[in-house]
Amino acid sequence: MAYGMDCSLNTSTSQPGPASIPDEKNTAQKASTLAGYLVAYKIAKSNKPYSKGEFVKDCMVSMGKILCPEKIKEFKSVSLSRKTVTTRIDAIAMNLSTQFRQRIENFKYFSVTMDESTDRSDTPQLLIFIRGFDDEFNITEELACL
Repeated sequence: MAYGMDCSLNTSTSQPGPASIPDEKNTAQKASTLAGYLVAYKIAKSNKPYSKGEFVKDCMVSMGKILCPEKIKEFKSVSLSRKTVTTRIDAIAMNLSTQFRQRIENFKYFSVTMDESTDRSDTPQLLIFIRGFDDEFNITEELACL
């Protein structure tokens, strides 16, 4: 059963020619970008303020100075400003939304379930779940909207 979306980031280069030749600088940039996306994902998943990225970077640089001073440049190159974290979280959300839409298009049958729930402050919220399966009987169940 497929519960959840694929949150992995594809860092491979699909372009033929010189751009696909891995060099040290290109690899370091990809690693820095991937690290930034992973931190942004964890910030969003834990419902922390986007400004926490700068705090995390400060902690990473401090730890890097002690644990691996030869790699401190790589730690400093990870961009975790509030704007960058916001942009990356938006990109992750768009990617997950696209994956969800693609799965929905392939459903053979589906059902939609709605439920009302209240949070701690007694504010009612409408939850909408969609569950379906495709021709190969891969089941997908997701919270479509809150």
